[in-house]
Amino acid sequence: MNLRRQSNKAYDTLAEKLRVDILAGRLKPGDAIQTETELAASFGISRNTVRKAVNILVGEGLLKKVQGSGTFVAQMDERMKGRESGGVQSRQILFLSMSSALSEECGRSVFLPIFENINKLLEKQS
Repeated sequence: MNLRRQSNKAYDTLAEKLRVDILAGRLKPGDAIQTETELAASFGISRNTVRKAVNILVGEGLLKKVQGSGTFVAQMDERMKGRESGGVQSRQILFLSMSSALSEECGRSVFLPIFENINKLLEKQS
């Protein structure tokens, strides 16, 4: 899959693809993601572009970098640290972004597991 042809912001596209895989449970907490070199080769983008996408997800609390070991899907408690202060606002943003992507011809088969996992998380918090 070559992201350069799909978007002028390939890092956003890669970040969204990884985000969807994490939220849908295809990438589980503690799983290592591919190296920057592997992701760059797989998606036809530069390592700097991959690094930018990964840093976005690290900032969101979805990924965690471990120097010398790689980048891993963050544990649930690590993910929630950055979201506790945002509370309802973070949830609204998440649902709006998912809804927007869904309305832009993304299949329900991709988003149904994500919404189910989000509901499970919200039920656990309540």
